[in-house]
Amino acid sequence: MATYSASAEEPSITLKKARFVLMLIWVVGSIPAVSLVMLQTFSQGYGTGDGTDKGLLWILPAVLPQIASVFGLSIIERPSRAASAIVSGTVFWPLVVISLFHLAVIYAAIFFGIIIYRNDNWDQIFRLSGWVFIVLQFVFFSTYAALFTERA
Repeated sequence: MATYSASAEEPSITLKKARFVLMLIWVVGSIPAVSLVMLQTFSQGYGTGDGTDKGLLWILPAVLPQIASVFGLSIIERPSRAASAIVSGTVFWPLVVISLFHLAVIYAAIFFGIIIYRNDNWDQIFRLSGWVFIVLQFVFFSTYAALFTERA
């Protein structure tokens, strides 16, 4: 059985630090977006009646699964293993890029809705960005799972 060892060129990071960075990206990166969508919701930016909650119904599934997985697994796993485990940088850094791109899509959708479309046509914006989120979430969770299996 062949064992895998990290070469000198391959960056590595502890699992605890990797989780902290991902948690920081997702929590800090999503708070302004969720706050803006909540403000839009309370000011009826998405319409009145049944349509008032469409912004929250769009953004919460876009960010909460990632936050819950990163935060939840950090709490559940034993601290001794999390502190000593080393993960591959070739898995971690693409995960950071995927996370930042996902957040960029969220902010781009909000920007287009507010600035370009002037709070009109939210259904189309949410529908199109929702398809992008499906792909990004699949890639995120596949890569996040690899973070636990691919050791440096």
